[in-house]
Amino acid sequence: AKLTVKAEAGREEVHVQKFPKILRTDKCDVALLKILESDWGKWRPRTIEELKDALEANELSFSGRVLGGVLMGLVRRGEVRRWKTDAGYVYILAEKEALA
Repeated sequence: AKLTVKAEAGREEVHVQKFPKILRTDKCDVALLKILESDWGKWRPRTIEELKDALEANELSFSGRVLGGVLMGLVRRGEVRRWKTDAGYVYILAEKEALA
């Protein structure tokens, strides 16, 4: 899904966000991992708001409470990394360590 906003005054086009397309699922953890595995998710760490917007662009709706709980579970399992920034906590797919 691609969203473009046109401003009348200056005739400016502002590219807002292009979200990845994922298959429909009822499982929040599966949806989050698919989004974080996409080029969009790998490009940079994402806030919970950005992840929620990406899910909504795919017609998937989970409450902020559910998203937060599922993300914490993914962090505890080592599948997702999280750290605090000025914008709040950000999430990115954890890198798989190569077996020696």
